[in-house]
Amino acid sequence: MSKVLFCGRSPYHQPYWRNILIALEKLNHEVIITYTQGQEDNEKEEYQENRFKVVRFPIRNLSRLDHVVRDTQTVLNYRAREDQSAYYFERWAARLPRLVWRIVVNRHTGSLLAALRAEKVIQFFIEKKPANKDVKSFIEEIGPDFVLASPANHPGSLDIECVKAARELNIASGILALSWDNLTTKGLFHAVPDMLFVWNSVHKKEAERIHNIPSENIEISGAPFFEKWLRPEFMEGEKEDLLEKMGLKKDVRYVLYVGSTKRIAKDESWLVKDIDEILRREFQNVYLVVRPHPANVEPFKKIASERVVVWPKKGVLATKKEDVDDYRVILMNAMAVVGINTSAMVDAVILGTPTVAFLTEKYRRTQVEAVHFKYMMESHAIGLVDHIEGLIKLLRNIELNKAWGEEDRENFVKKFIAPYGRDCMPSEYISKKIDSCVAH
Repeated sequence: MSKVLFCGRSPYHQPYWRNILIALEKLNHEVIITYTQGQEDNEKEEYQENRFKVVRFPIRNLSRLDHVVRDTQTVLNYRAREDQSAYYFERWAARLPRLVWRIVVNRHTGSLLAALRAEKVIQFFIEKKPANKDVKSFIEEIGPDFVLASPANHPGSLDIECVKAARELNIASGILALSWDNLTTKGLFHAVPDMLFVWNSVHKKEAERIHNIPSENIEISGAPFFEKWLRPEFMEGEKEDLLEKMGLKKDVRYVLYVGSTKRIAKDESWLVKDIDEILRREFQNVYLVVRPHPANVEPFKKIASERVVVWPKKGVLATKKEDVDDYRVILMNAMAVVGINTSAMVDAVILGTPTVAFLTEKYRRTQVEAVHFKYMMESHAIGLVDHIEGLIKLLRNIELNKAWGEEDRENFVKKFIAPYGRDCMPSEYISKKIDSCVAH
């Protein structure tokens, strides 16, 4: 039996990769997991992983110099990109020491660094620097046949060190692109894997252009995170049962508002109140259900009323089957799904529910200026409104069975989520590619 070592950032990310590890196990691979952060979270009931062996990662951090060098390269890369919102450049630049920040952000010195191709010089030294010796010894001791890492490019990522060590030990390695914006809003990959698994052809171009990953090292797999909506075992649950859980009558219609992370929109409660007001004024017997992002629940705690239901009140990252079933039912039975910029809008599009992005100047830099959001806009898979009256018009069309964009939604799914069709599970595609690599 061969071994696959999975190096993840945190147990919190389980929904993004767990099906892949289960598929590998079914192909007779022993799967071992290690977490570079949040090891203690694995002891919490919602994250506890009893199916696979979990081992402790050997280090807590790299040197401060290592992180500064890697962050500087990422910031310089953002500076050179004209297609991305300045918000992400500023967010990463804020991680740098004050002196380095001043040099990189300054118009004159920053331009000079770009002219001198400083990013490429830094990349050369990062590639030449050996992997952390403790991580290398750790991998040698486990003796895997394949090392898989994800996300490998978040702030302070240590999981990329596993890829670097694997290459030095002549062990095949892979990286999973974690999310729909992972290649455009996060850091660079500071080591080149044998296989980078991306969701679609757009991701592939981003990997080549931004991260300098050779085309032959990139595998298009579809989106493992969203495959739950393609799997028949998650097509259970009844609307009436769900409405009862939420304290609503079975014949109630509702608009679903899906919350974003704090980084996208810290407090959206003002918009929720505006939507509630227009639903009360313009529509009879249409309620507003709010599903907070699990990492941004606080702003919604004081807005529940007779016609507004916040559910689940504490926020839930759907990992258990019953939670996924409930989430599917609440998405599919909504009149429409409304949000700022969150992956829940992609969930709704895949399930065929009319989905609306509320555009506002307040969030412009994380909406219309962000590369991944532009893809959604240009696909016409979602409706776009910039004022409450526009939302009223779209909801009126839905009431009259004039929902828009059905064909565009399906085209979006084919292009971005399931490039090989809804019957091809990304987790199975990835596991077979790894199995073939190990076999050879």
